[in-house]
Amino acid sequence: MEYVTIHHIDSMARELHGELRYGEQDYPTLEQFEEAYEPAETVTGTSDLDEAFHHAQGHIVNQTQGGRHMVHSSMPTDVYEVYDGNSVQFYMVAPVGFVEIEWDVDAAEVTA
Repeated sequence: MEYVTIHHIDSMARELHGELRYGEQDYPTLEQFEEAYEPAETVTGTSDLDEAFHHAQGHIVNQTQGGRHMVHSSMPTDVYEVYDGNSVQFYMVAPVGFVEIEWDVDAAEVTA
């Protein structure tokens, strides 16, 4: 099954957040990701970044269904874990678009 999991950086990781947000670092290392990020929500049935990003802005829940979106909107420094049914790839939200993260990660490790 395809999915996109959106990971938010922990609010206590201020230094890392600043380095990523202001371009001192292109994206977090795998070690930083494992230490400072938490999964916030998973969008199932898609491996499309734009669709998942749109969902993460609260449009689907807030405007279409009239409910409360319990997760803050996606923003720069968030990491999107995209699983297309065969492989996993990671992307960081940039001020405009996404930056592909080049980690050597096996899909079996992530989906296990």
